[in-house]
Amino acid sequence: MCTALDRILALFVTHTTEEVQFGCPWASLKPSDVLELLIAVARSCAGHMASVVVHHGNQVHGAIGKTRVDELQESTDPTLAWRSEFGSAHD
Repeated sequence: MCTALDRILALFVTHTTEEVQFGCPWASLKPSDVLELLIAVARSCAGHMASVVVHHGNQVHGAIGKTRVDELQESTDPTLAWRSEFGSAHD
């Protein structure tokens, strides 16, 4: 998996230095544009990760018969609230 991720990163770097949009390479975007892109990607990834972790955590705990409010819910509820408010690339 690490090799594949390294290859994806290399392809990304090559693409952004060679691809031209609006008359200039993507790599020449202003730092603020790049920062906004990185923030959007991080928010999207964190939101997706929160969904997966909460879903599987609830499945595991449900499978062993936990039905009352417990420590799991004390963590999953705030996580889902954060995801609803901040976990998307869309503003």
